[in-house]
Amino acid sequence: METASITSVTSSPVTDGVAPPKHRRPGQPFPADLRDKRVLDTNNSAAFVGLSTRQWERERERGTSAPVVKLGKRKYGHQVCDLIAWIEARKQQIEAT
Repeated sequence: METASITSVTSSPVTDGVAPPKHRRPGQPFPADLRDKRVLDTNNSAAFVGLSTRQWERERERGTSAPVVKLGKRKYGHQVCDLIAWIEARKQQIEAT
């Protein structure tokens, strides 16, 4: 199976010293600097931290979840970097007891 090399999405020249934005194609990995900034919705956040969706919602309601990003009227999310920090803090709490 051959793999195609990925080339720049934009081929327009640089204008006024500013390069055009690089767009991510579906299936391409996120750039390293954005990977941890991605926002996961409630279901994916719960799966990421290893809890059921309802348990994760309870954590949010108590104010003990990772910092919340409001995505819509009734939709919430969490940044991956905050979820990782939340998991690490929980590990330390468990080890301290």
